[in-house]
Amino acid sequence: MRAFLAFPVENIFGKLRKRYDYEKKLKWVNRYHITLQFMKDFDENDLVEISDEINKIIKKYPPFFIKDPIIELVPEKRPKILWVRFREVDEMIFQLEKKIKIILRDFGYRTEKRVFKPHITLARIRGKPTDEFIKKLFLEKVKTENIYLNKLVFYQSILKPTGARHIPIGFWRVGE
Repeated sequence: MRAFLAFPVENIFGKLRKRYDYEKKLKWVNRYHITLQFMKDFDENDLVEISDEINKIIKKYPPFFIKDPIIELVPEKRPKILWVRFREVDEMIFQLEKKIKIILRDFGYRTEKRVFKPHITLARIRGKPTDEFIKKLFLEKVKTENIYLNKLVFYQSILKPTGARHIPIGFWRVGE
């Protein structure tokens, strides 16, 4: 099964979404999260053991914070995704991500080779955005308080013609 580990994030982007809801090129995400690790072929039989290993390490960390969001279109040349990246990220989230990678590798899973860049996908982009749209978007200022990440969720990801459906199959409280 397809699965991923992620920190769910409240819908704090409602105003931004309202301002661009008319834009037909955008397919908005319904539930926001920051993905820590994605597993294309996860074996359900490993769930209990991996959960136990993650539980051992996650309680050693306090909740994480992220702040100072900035809007980006990625990739830069032919944008397909509208996301929010953060200028300030608690360094300990990177330590946790590395430890979880080690756990998954020990169970035989491939992990992301790319450097972990905490971000929240807001929308997928259909077609080529106009220069006017891009310019307007980059003038946006996203204002948020500190965002605290205190819950890590294990999701099953089911692909459907209408989009991916994410089903929580386990979770941990950070620091508990």
